[in-house]
Amino acid sequence: MGKERIYLATTLGGLEHLLESELQAFGARHVQRGNRMVRFEGGPDLLYRCCYGLRTALRVMEPLSSFSIRQPDDLYRRVLDLPWRKVLGPDQTFAITGVVHSRMFPHTNYPALVMKDALCDRIRKETGRRPSVDRDMPDIRLNLHIHEDQVDIALDAVGGSMHVRGYRRFGGHAPLNEVLAAGLLRLAEWDPGQPLVDPMCGAATLLLEAGEWAMERPSQIRRGRFGFQGWTDFDPGLWRRIKKEMTEKEPPETMILQGYDIDPDVLEGARSNIRIARLSEWVRTEVRDFFALPPPSRPMTVFLNPPYDERIPLEEAGTYYRRIGDKLKKDFTGCTAWILSANKEAMHQIGLKDSARFPVFNGPLEAEFCRYDLF
Repeated sequence: MGKERIYLATTLGGLEHLLESELQAFGARHVQRGNRMVRFEGGPDLLYRCCYGLRTALRVMEPLSSFSIRQPDDLYRRVLDLPWRKVLGPDQTFAITGVVHSRMFPHTNYPALVMKDALCDRIRKETGRRPSVDRDMPDIRLNLHIHEDQVDIALDAVGGSMHVRGYRRFGGHAPLNEVLAAGLLRLAEWDPGQPLVDPMCGAATLLLEAGEWAMERPSQIRRGRFGFQGWTDFDPGLWRRIKKEMTEKEPPETMILQGYDIDPDVLEGARSNIRIARLSEWVRTEVRDFFALPPPSRPMTVFLNPPYDERIPLEEAGTYYRRIGDKLKKDFTGCTAWILSANKEAMHQIGLKDSARFPVFNGPLEAEFCRYDLF
């Protein structure tokens, strides 16, 4: 429906192929995978669906302009030349999110200020008035990306990062990014009918993502306003229809999501997140030490995100990870275990042979997500 356009969806390193598959399932056309992004084509109906429902995307954007510059002053001139009235009116507010990696701009916030001045000058020249900046709730959010001499400007269709699901009020220690959690479940090819246990669940992010995925609940169902609602061609009727069509479903009756954590305060925060997500009926939690857990009564998928060097001294990490491997071998026979860690040296102490290994990024840390079949 509507005019076909080119869009970009960004993601975390290592999840590009998952985002590609998710976009194809949504009906995207001419899908092309890149580094931490996927380019695709579609109409406004596809755009609305992607912004509302994608689970492995960080942002969805419509490219506006791409050009190269030779010196810092070129940025103002090139931005000034763009037809800003097509996307932004003098009575609207806007904000600019900038990502800058360029020797031309040692102060990374400076290019966004230059872009702001240029677009305001252009609109004021044409209308006699200029739009205002609103960093918190802008009508239009723009994305500026500069890598050395290459400049890319895009409209943010969502209006913020899609890792914000709206259910996590408690983060705990080093919480798992929601987009990464969604990606890990897909890398593990987890089936909602398969029991899932997280013995070091922290804020319960992985369990919540599992529950919401099983219910086919749109990832942005709690977002109050989307960036595309401020666009000149926004179609309210189409948007209402898309939201009505993308309703959540009942999860499988056999779904079992179990979380444990040794810290009572952390687990109380996790339970708060679970209540906000309306998943208390399916996500069960208990204060228990992983090393004291009894053997499970049935085969299940075990997910572990143990501490890295940041939370455990390096000299103790090897011993700690060796205990994890011993516990899995002793008490989790017949299960499939997945371990996420950025401590590669400690991972060698697990004492198990992995049957699959995926490189992923957990924030700035290059991590590995490994599968162990516990025969």
